[in-house]
Amino acid sequence: MMKGSSKKAICLFCFIFIAELGASLNCTGSCGNRGLHIRFPFWIKDRQPEQCGYPGFDLSCNEMGDIVLELRGAVKLYIDMIDYKNQVIYASDPKGCLRSHHSNFYSSGFHIQFKMSKVNFTIFNCSLNNARSLNWMVPCLSTLYYDVLAVDSEQSIDDNELLLSCTKMYDLPVPHDIRLSWSNPNCGSCEATGKVCGLRENRSTELETECYGLPRPEKGARKRNLTIGVTTGSILFGVLAIAVYQIYSFRKSEEEYQAKLHSSKEKEYKYAKAVIYELLPTVDSE
Repeated sequence: MMKGSSKKAICLFCFIFIAELGASLNCTGSCGNRGLHIRFPFWIKDRQPEQCGYPGFDLSCNEMGDIVLELRGAVKLYIDMIDYKNQVIYASDPKGCLRSHHSNFYSSGFHIQFKMSKVNFTIFNCSLNNARSLNWMVPCLSTLYYDVLAVDSEQSIDDNELLLSCTKMYDLPVPHDIRLSWSNPNCGSCEATGKVCGLRENRSTELETECYGLPRPEKGARKRNLTIGVTTGSILFGVLAIAVYQIYSFRKSEEEYQAKLHSSKEKEYKYAKAVIYELLPTVDSE
């Protein structure tokens, strides 16, 4: 009876542990140690499944740990911050490609706003025979016949051998800060209540979103919940350890009792056998 109860207790504990572990799994990711967490509607290519995000909201990480949003026309923006509640992305365009591909941009599902802070670049047209500099080359403006290089206008370019055979095209003020906003999917209401936004699980061909889970607590509450969780986990572990020890002690005591009982019966048997052997000569003599 005790053996069956112990199995049920262990199975119940394992079920609770696995359920808590499964509930903690989510699609939150990052590209490095910069503290910017990626979650729905965004997802990181080659690191997360497509089910973690919304179509058209795929991001990537470069070798420097930057979060990259690639738009049509080879436009790559570096994401600095994401405001999930107001559905706004703060990004930068280090290559200055966004201005030259504005017609492709508006079909991407984002709305763009340029801030006034700008960095001036000088654009050069260079032949393909020149040595390339990947840090300067602008792929979205280059063609099969020539490369376009962007150089910070504040840097000295007179003594740069790479630019001797290049032709200056124009000076381009590049917006340093860019704001991108989106309206679909609308997850602002979920974020406002601290819940998690995700795709609705249905059989419809249309993509729909809904809010999941309880509201996310504030930082102080999160710390308290973490403390409570650790304390609860420690208590559960202690209860399990005590239960296992009690089961072990019970079985050990039972085994010792059975061993003593067997030894006692064996001694009684030997004593009775000795008495019988002692009585046999007396019976035979009579």
